[in-house]
Amino acid sequence: MAGGHGRENSGHAEVASDKADQSVCPTPLRLAANSGAEETDMRVRMTIALIWLDKLLRWYIILLMAILVILTFMQVLARYAMHFPATGTDQLARIASVWLTFMGAAVAVGKNKNIRIEIIEKFLPEAVRNGLHLVFDLLLIVLLAVLSVKAYEVMKIGATQDIVATPFTYAAIYSSIFAGSVIMLLFLLVRTLERFKLIKFGPQNSVNNNASNNFVA
Repeated sequence: MAGGHGRENSGHAEVASDKADQSVCPTPLRLAANSGAEETDMRVRMTIALIWLDKLLRWYIILLMAILVILTFMQVLARYAMHFPATGTDQLARIASVWLTFMGAAVAVGKNKNIRIEIIEKFLPEAVRNGLHLVFDLLLIVLLAVLSVKAYEVMKIGATQDIVATPFTYAAIYSSIFAGSVIMLLFLLVRTLERFKLIKFGPQNSVNNNASNNFVA
């Protein structure tokens, strides 16, 4: 009887020891599960950040559009109704127009609405189509990387040149090219990462929900 209790106690001790060992030295399966959970959590946070960035860009575009309309209306009113030139409004409208163009392009890239030829794609297998999309995105990344570097160089030069009749320098215009290129690069890098996972692992291991589908086609 005492021997039975001894064996039972030793069994409990072994189980407790195994649990302690697992807590100190997790098994490979447990490590893989934890890393997968951490990766999923990071991707969810990244998707939420991209959604908020997209919302901020949309509100910024609305603001730029309102400014552009007001400035254009002021020009027409001053010239034809008051017969008085609204000095500087044309330059301010030009700045708003350039910013509007590049921020709109960033939103289009984020939503995967950038222009591309889709006639041939409809007749290609899905794997080939995904490969073409990946190549196209990689080419865009190279182009935008070069554009952002050159825009930054020109922006530094433009910082020494004043725009007539405004308190701004030409850096206000060139900075829109730099900012738009960097934001488009961010969207494209995330999308390219998801395309790699889609090609390598299939749709089940790629981000495939309503929120992230806005950024990955």
